[in-house]
Amino acid sequence: LFLGSLFGLVVLLGGGYGAKPGLPLHLIERTSPLIFAHRGAVDPAPENSAAALRQARERHYPAVELDIQISRDNHFFLFHDRTTDRLLGTPGHASRMDFSDLQQHDIRQNGQPTAAKVITLAQAVGDFGDDFIFYLDVKRYSDKDLVQIAERLDRFLGQHDLYDRVIVSSAHFLFTSYLEYRYPRIITCLEGLKPPSHHFFSLIPRGFRPDFIATFHHQIDDDYAAWLKSSGMLPRYIAFTVKDSTELAKIRHWGIDKFIADDGAYLDGLLNSAHAP
Repeated sequence: LFLGSLFGLVVLLGGGYGAKPGLPLHLIERTSPLIFAHRGAVDPAPENSAAALRQARERHYPAVELDIQISRDNHFFLFHDRTTDRLLGTPGHASRMDFSDLQQHDIRQNGQPTAAKVITLAQAVGDFGDDFIFYLDVKRYSDKDLVQIAERLDRFLGQHDLYDRVIVSSAHFLFTSYLEYRYPRIITCLEGLKPPSHHFFSLIPRGFRPDFIATFHHQIDDDYAAWLKSSGMLPRYIAFTVKDSTELAKIRHWGIDKFIADDGAYLDGLLNSAHAP
């Protein structure tokens, strides 16, 4: 009885079931695939760098996937790993450092230092905000709780007028649910809804339900693809990380038109056709 009452309260707080409000048309109704450059267009540019963003712009990507963390002094910055060993060549916990400390080191590519430095999210959107749709993979490595991170994210998106150009992604269900409930203007994506957990997706009240879902492309099978279509989630599904023409053909066969991809010549036709006047 208690669990039933608790579930009923959650459903009530979440506004019941049914369809979510529509998303911006440039995210849903597209004439060409929405391809997110994985950490920017990497190689020779280092991942999550200004150079990788410039290269993605030159390659005509409509979107980029970036990893973000929040520093000890409350700057959102682009960085994938929990520790700094691989990317900066020095031991440390990235989100427990001030941003100025991170900038003392060059970003490494394949173990070798480059001329690139870690940049803030503010720098990224300041220089490239008009060029891309941004998929921000929030790494919750800091000591700050999800409420603090959510509040700062909402404030940042509002200050930069980015609500309709940013997808905030996380594999943490409570985090995306909190964002949906507390900050409904933020467009969210729940990562990791792999088979068979997708069958429980319809039980999430719409006020907590993410706008998008994403999984590794190799976790998709015929049953999952059929569910995406029957549930209406196909336009709200993002596959990751596509690496070559074989993987691209696989997801395109299922009608998937939103995906995170490693840069390569296999994408030339799609990128060029999307950019054609």
